[in-house]
Amino acid sequence: MIATVDFSADVCGDHAWKGKNVKISIKDSDNEVIASAVYDFTTKPMKFEDGVTTVKLAFTTNQYWRAVSRIKTSATSMVVQEGSSPNGKPSADVDSARGGANIADSDMERYAQLALSWQVSNDKSAISPLHDVPTTQLFSRKYGMEVDGKTQHYRDIYKQYLELHAKWPNAVLAWAADYDYYTRYGHEADYYVLLSGERFDSVSDARSWCSTNAFGPNDCMAVQME
Repeated sequence: MIATVDFSADVCGDHAWKGKNVKISIKDSDNEVIASAVYDFTTKPMKFEDGVTTVKLAFTTNQYWRAVSRIKTSATSMVVQEGSSPNGKPSADVDSARGGANIADSDMERYAQLALSWQVSNDKSAISPLHDVPTTQLFSRKYGMEVDGKTQHYRDIYKQYLELHAKWPNAVLAWAADYDYYTRYGHEADYYVLLSGERFDSVSDARSWCSTNAFGPNDCMAVQME
């Protein structure tokens, strides 16, 4: 994600600002953090003119917690904090957008967990029209489960959501326990599922979609919500 940010600081006048270890966080209208990274402006300072400047900031999928299409830029605010500790090396710049380092793992986990809850709640209305219509499930994930030898944390699950949602914009996130399809046989359903949101004429067509889009048999399956 690339954010174009207008900065205003009368004290900077026509000078360059060389802030180091600067955590920049973007919040939504509910004051929830939806993006955050630590930037270093010592080698590429912000150049102010009459106390204002515009800078492009790049956030990787480890650094933002809201699908870009769901962000209402008019309702966002920004917090700038100097003296923050970067978590690893900064990501590469993207064209003219500055890359930043991750924030602390504990904060990434907290924001990702909140983002998953927000997404599940906000996607419920989009899941209702999928009842009794074949669609496809792109993943099922649970905190602490092993996937390809990696233990899943909330930040891993949300990163996968962002990556798949970028490819399939109709994708919706659900908490499996909320739906009879996943609980009807008495199985535990305390996990997240991502549905493509695509609608098909038959289960067979849904399965074909998985194959056509190069999903493996363990990554994509046809489902029909009830």
